[in-house]
Amino acid sequence: METNVANPALCWTVWGIIILGTFTMTLLGTWLIARRWEE
Repeated sequence: METNVANPALCWTVWGIIILGTFTMTLLGTWLIARRWEE
């Protein structure tokens, strides 16, 4: 963890992309399941 302390901005950017990507995929998956259930 000592290496990430020197560049916290990069660490936060990576975490932001991971969290945003996971949230987007979950939202997309839920939307697709909801559409499939309606038909």
